[in-house]
Amino acid sequence: MRLFLFLFFIFLSFHGNAQQNNPTTLRKELSINALNILVFKTLDFTYEIHLNEESSFGLNTFLSLDGKSRFDKDAPYYYEAFTLTPFYRIYFSEKENAGFFVEAFATYATGSYDDSQVNVYNDFNELAIGFSLGKKFITKRNFVAVIYAGAGRYMLEKENAPGVVPRIGISFGKRF
Repeated sequence: MRLFLFLFFIFLSFHGNAQQNNPTTLRKELSINALNILVFKTLDFTYEIHLNEESSFGLNTFLSLDGKSRFDKDAPYYYEAFTLTPFYRIYFSEKENAGFFVEAFATYATGSYDDSQVNVYNDFNELAIGFSLGKKFITKRNFVAVIYAGAGRYMLEKENAPGVVPRIGISFGKRF
């Protein structure tokens, strides 16, 4: 819980600083990951703040709809039941915060993991660091579509947690 509060206050401090520096051009985006909702039965929301024309900071929240991790015989896709992921993106395009991007992220995750393949699930709380690549498309009416993929490495628990956290998505949202 302390880690969650720490990351939340870091997110707020970036938001406050960005507003003080240039309040008239600060742009935000809210999007939902349709891939995770349709395929993996989870909620996956992203809130992104543009720091300047070529970089942004955001926060992603992932929550299993059944409150459990998705690692079971019906859907062996995710071990995580909940994740909180702050990220930083750098865009390489002529358009403002659009086009190809590289992302660095840190993920706090909780879930359950079966490493022994004997149906004994171990609960875990983990922290991962990783990178993603993606592309963002934007319409004239400020609707956005984002495709991204990447992975991170869990750092704390070596025995009770999976080694890698995936970061994949096809998100749709609105810039305001």
